[in-house]
Amino acid sequence: METGARSLNTAGDRKKRVLIVDDDPVMLRSVRILLEERFEAVLSTSGAKAVPIIEKKRPEVILLDYEMPECDGKQTLALIREREDMKEIPVIFLTGLGDPEHLKSLASLTPFGYIIKPAGKEDLIEAIERALAGRAAG
Repeated sequence: METGARSLNTAGDRKKRVLIVDDDPVMLRSVRILLEERFEAVLSTSGAKAVPIIEKKRPEVILLDYEMPECDGKQTLALIREREDMKEIPVIFLTGLGDPEHLKSLASLTPFGYIIKPAGKEDLIEAIERALAGRAAG
């Protein structure tokens, strides 16, 4: 019975909430579909719109597109980190660029992690589960 317990949340009360921030509506819908069986997916089309959503919805993990117009992933992460009530939420960057220089610059921002797009269901779930476990341990 251990296998089923892993997919249940504490006390089985509700799914863990994941905020997905991406300026591409197709990407938002695709990721939501991949995650909705296991997590409650909340969507935002920009970094600027994400902050009020975080305040209201209190996600346990944030999947954040790095390349967005106006308020990109780096700026959005800075906005999240400067808020005392948000700075402990694990942020995982989603990026379409996989070159070593770009990945090094991402790592320097110290997100919880990053995933190269297009991300598969298992990669997304594994990254979110690691973030949730890391948050619970901290």
